[in-house]
Amino acid sequence: MSEIFYKNFKKTITQEPAESILETSLRNDIAHAHACGGNGVCSSCRVCVYEGLGNLHPRNEKEQRLATKLGFTKDIRLGCQTTIRQGDVSLRLPVLDEIDIHIVSSRSKGGTIDSVGEQKLLSFLFADMEGFTSFTESSQPYDVVHILNRYYYSVGKLVKEHNGFIVDYFGDGFLAVFGMERAERHALDAVKAGLAINKEMERLNDYVRSLLDKEFKLRVGIHSDKVIVGTIGMEGMRKLSVIGDGVNFASRIESANKDLKTYFLISENTYELTKDELVIKASHTISVKGKTGTYKVFEVNEVSNPEANAEVQEELETEVENYLIENIPQGFEPDFLRLAFHDATSFDSATGAGGVDGSVIRPDEVAKEDNSFIDKKMISFLHSVIKRFPPVSLADVIAIAGAVGVRKLGGPEIHVGVGRVDNIKKGPESQLPDRHDSVNKLKHRFELMGLSSRDLVALSGAHTIGKADGKPFTEDFKRFSNSYFVALVSKDASTTENMLPSDLQLREDPELWEIVQEYAESEERFFEDFAESYRHLVCLGH
Repeated sequence: MSEIFYKNFKKTITQEPAESILETSLRNDIAHAHACGGNGVCSSCRVCVYEGLGNLHPRNEKEQRLATKLGFTKDIRLGCQTTIRQGDVSLRLPVLDEIDIHIVSSRSKGGTIDSVGEQKLLSFLFADMEGFTSFTESSQPYDVVHILNRYYYSVGKLVKEHNGFIVDYFGDGFLAVFGMERAERHALDAVKAGLAINKEMERLNDYVRSLLDKEFKLRVGIHSDKVIVGTIGMEGMRKLSVIGDGVNFASRIESANKDLKTYFLISENTYELTKDELVIKASHTISVKGKTGTYKVFEVNEVSNPEANAEVQEELETEVENYLIENIPQGFEPDFLRLAFHDATSFDSATGAGGVDGSVIRPDEVAKEDNSFIDKKMISFLHSVIKRFPPVSLADVIAIAGAVGVRKLGGPEIHVGVGRVDNIKKGPESQLPDRHDSVNKLKHRFELMGLSSRDLVALSGAHTIGKADGKPFTEDFKRFSNSYFVALVSKDASTTENMLPSDLQLREDPELWEIVQEYAESEERFFEDFAESYRHLVCLGH
C-alpha cells in the first residue's frame, strides 16, 4: 500500500487501493475542502504535490479539462480525481496561511451539522407571516418579540421533527433546509413540514387572538435543487450556509403566494419528487425576477394516503355526482357534455401538455366562436359546485358534469374520478374537430391527442343529443341513444340532413364505417365503448 504525507498537518496516512486522495483525506478526518461532491467540476480540493508526482496516475478527462481551463502546473492535482499508481506521495493542501488552517480545521463538534464545502441536492422551505409587518408597526416591542419567540419555538420543533433545520431567520420569516440528515426523502420532508407548520399556525392564532385580537397566515414556498453547502463565519458565529440560485428561487416562490392569493406553493422540481404522494389543489404559472421565461408552481392541499385517499376520492366523486344529478339546470345536459369535450381537446400526446384542466372557461377561451355556448349561468353554476365541494377542481366538475349529463338523458353511467389540477396557463392549440374536416384530418386530430379510431367514432356518438346552428342532429335529440349511428346507416337522406359534413365523413373510411355499423346494430356496445372513450378523454393530461 502507498502512503500520503500531508505537510500541512504533519500526518502520514496509508491509502486504500483505488482510493482518491480526497477520499483518503476524508476517511482520516483531514480537513480537505471540496464543493462539488467529488465530481471534478470545481478546484476546491486541489493539492500541491511535492514528492512522488511520478507515482500518480495521469490526469483523467475531467481533471484535464479543469486543469487546462485554470492553467494548472503539473504539480497541482485535483484531490477528488487523483489516485496513486504505486509508491508514496508528499503533498500540501493549498491553504495560504494560519488563518486558512484555522478555518478548515475548526469544524463544529457535537450535534450541529457542519460542512467544509460540498454540492448537494436539497429542498428549501421559505416561510413568511402575512400581515406581521403592520402588526409590528402598531404593537408594543415586547408583544412583537414575544409572539415571534413563541412562533419560532413551535415551528423550529416541527422542522426538526421532519429532518430539517432552520439556517436563517429574518424577522417573521425563515429559511429551512432538508436533506442534510435524510437525503432520500428531502422533498417530501419539506412538504410535510410546511403542512405541519400551517396547522401549527392555527393553534398560534388561537393564542394570539385571545391575547391581542390578531391573527396571521403563513405563506410557504418550497424548491428542490443542487446548491453549495458550507459552514462559514468567524469563530463563535459559524453557521451552515446554502449558496446558489436554487435558494433564491425558493424565496421567489414564497413571494409568488402574495400575487396568486395562495399560501403553499412548491416548484416543479419539488413536485416531480413528491407528486405520487401529494394532493395538489391547482397549478399556476409565474414569472421570476431575474429569470427569463415562466415557471410552473403547484398549490399543495395535503399529503395523500394512497389507500385511504382512493376511498375518500370515490366518496367525494359520488357526492358531486349526486349533487349534479339533482341540480344541473334542465336543458343544460348536452352543453355540459360539450364543455367537457372542449376542455379536453387541447391535449398534446407528444408533450403531455393540455387536456382537461378547466382552462376552457378562461375569458380568452370563452370569447372564441367555438365556445360561444358557454354562458354566465353555466360558469356561475360550476363555481357554485366548487365552493360547495372545495377539494374538487374546476376540471373535475366539468368532467363529472359531462358524464352526469349523459346519464340524465338515458345514457350509460360513467365514473371519471377526481384529482385533476386546474391550470391558468394557456396550453396547446385545441384539436377540436372542425365541421369541414376530411376523414384523414379527423383521424389525425384524434391521433395527436393519443385517441384511437374507435374513440373517434364512439365520441362522435355524442351528437345524438347535439345541435348545430340550432338544429338537432337526430330526431330523438333529447335522449342519449345510438340514433346518430342508425341515422348514418339509413338509406333515407333526410335522417342526416342536419348533420355536419364531418359527421358524414365517417362513411368514407372503411375502418370507421365498420364501427358505425356495429354501433347502429347494438346500442349496448355503443354505450360500453362510449363510457370507456369518455373516461379516456377526460383523463387526458391528468
